[in-house]
Formats: sequence, structure tokens, C-alpha cells
Amino acid sequence: MAHLRPCGPPTLLYSMLDGTPARNLLGYGDPCVARVDGRWTMFVGGFQLDLRNNLYALQLPEGDELDSPAWSFVTAPGRPGRAQPLVPQPRRDEWDHHGLHTPSYVRGRVGDAEVERIYYAGRGSYRVVDNVAPYGIGVMTRRDGTWARHPTPILRGSPTSPNVLEPKAAYLNGKWRVWYTTTPQEAGKRAPVRYRIEYVESDDGVTGWSAPVVVFDEEEGYYDAAVTASPPGAAGAYTMLLCRSTNLYGRSPFPEQGMWLAAGGEEFGARANWQIAASPLIRCDAAAPEWYRHGPFGPSLVALDRPTRRGVAACVFFSGVDSRRNWARLALRNLGRGKLPPPPAPFFFTLGRLDLTPG
Repeated sequence: MAHLRPCGPPTLLYSMLDGTPARNLLGYGDPCVARVDGRWTMFVGGFQLDLRNNLYALQLPEGDELDSPAWSFVTAPGRPGRAQPLVPQPRRDEWDHHGLHTPSYVRGRVGDAEVERIYYAGRGSYRVVDNVAPYGIGVMTRRDGTWARHPTPILRGSPTSPNVLEPKAAYLNGKWRVWYTTTPQEAGKRAPVRYRIEYVESDDGVTGWSAPVVVFDEEEGYYDAAVTASPPGAAGAYTMLLCRSTNLYGRSPFPEQGMWLAAGGEEFGARANWQIAASPLIRCDAAAPEWYRHGPFGPSLVALDRPTRRGVAACVFFSGVDSRRNWARLALRNLGRGKLPPPPAPFFFTLGRLDLTPG
């Protein structure tokens, strides 16, 4: 199995209950971490004051190792307290005008040219869950240091499962590859939990996608699948990080929450290729900390070429859902600590890091 184990419990990096370091955001999550222009960079989806979403970036100081907690937002020029979106908010007549979610950064090649892209889930619905318009998957490309959106979605759902979201992209063996979630409806308070993960590949990463194949069906119920080349000490050439849909509203019964590693070879779209570890990296039960007890989501697995000074071989960054949901009680708690109340939200996200070492 994937011979990676946690170095210790997850580290809380940020909680929506405590406010954000950016004055123009109510919260953020769905981290994707990569080394960009020599700096560790974390792309996130940010929940803005106008209740729409866009994509943002945080960076570590130059020279910091990946297990550092010192992330800070890339800010707008001349406005140090405001995070700078990667692209302008789409217009009201565009397919993704209400939100860009779940960034997945990839560096690959098209012909002889190196290309940087971010794949993301986009929505036109004003609702994040129990949505009234289907999610699609879009892409943006970086040229001369500036990100630009492709005008139309590159992947859409089917008539029976119209939503496609949670894209996890990789450039492996000369092809652009995407694992994504499809569902009839993004589950909220009442919608059935019906998720499956499909896989497609393309030569140029925008067009000519292969017919989707189901990697994990609705019975297994996984929500995110992020793939990377395995670090030293792992079993299998590739490692997949899996999680199930979060229990946003504390519903019962609900599928087991957690994060699992799987090991596999080059048959990226075959279910039999992926051998899932028996024990989860993170288990969400009554003993789990409140800040991710209702489930992790949007994970990003970064395997290092060499361990950090603390012996960390890989890091998992993820969003969590806090099990505490009573706004009035949480507001009183914050006021008692001399802090502002949290934003009036139906649930609260966190951001965490789990360090892994061979063993």
C-alpha cells in the first residue's frame, strides 16, 4: 500500500470562525499548492463580500519550506489588506459569473511550448449547494504573468448527471488528465448523496477530451480524487488522495468522512488500478477535532523531491468543515475573546495541513 503515514495530527492554518487576513473575503478554501516562479503558492477559492466566489493566491516567504505556516495573500497593488483575484469576476451573462471554485494548477506542454493552467469548477447558480443551475469545469491559462479564462466550459455533465465539479488535473506521460466529480445535484440539506468520480484525458488540455470513464461509482461515494507522482518510500508509481463529500449540515445518517491514500500505476481511469489503504489518513468521528469533524474536502497532495528539515516527505492541504454551526453561540464566544463575530453562514470552513513521512 501507499507507505506514507502522518507525522502527527493535522495543523489548523485558518478558520472562518476567526476571520480572514483579507478584508475583502469572508472565507476561503479548496487549496491547491504548487511551486510557481520559485515560490510555494496556494491557489484557493475565496468567498467574497458580494457572496460570489473567485480564485486567489497565497504564498510562503522565499526560502520557507512547505511545512511552514507563514502563508500570506497576494494582494491588490496599493491595497495591502485586500486579496487580489486571479481574474476579474465574470460578467452576469457568463456561465460562471456567480463563482469560481476548486482551483487545480497544472504545468504541462502543448507541442513544444510549456503551458500553465488552472482548472476550476464554475457556477452560474446563486446557490452553492442545492444549486439551481449545473456546475461546469472551466480553465484559465497564464501568459506573461497574467491569468485569462477560457470563455466557455471545457467539460459539462450529462442529462442524468448535469453537474461536474471538483476537478483535479495533472499532466502525466504527455497527456492532460482530469479526475472530477459528477452528480445530479450538489447535496445540501436534503438532496441525496450521489457522487461518482470520472476520468478524462486530452492531448492539449482544452479540446479533444476522451469519453469519460467511471473510476469510483455512487456506491463508493468519493468526492475528490487528486493524483500525483509518488514520493520516495511510497508504493506504486502514482498516489491518489481521496475524500468523500462533507456533511455540511450535520445530517444523519451520512457516509463516513475522512481522507484515504491509494496507490496505482498508469491505468489512470481504471478502478482496479487504485488500491486504497485500509486505514484513513484522517478519520472524522466524535474524537476528531471540531475544526474538521464534519469532513475534509478539496485536498491537494504535494510530494517533495527531498524531505524538509523536519523529515516531511509530502504535505496534504485540505479544507475542513467545522462541526460547530450555531452562529449566536459562536458570536458570543468570539465577543468574549475580543474578536468580531464570524460571518452569518450556515457552515464554517477551515484550512489545514497534514504532514506525511515514509513509514
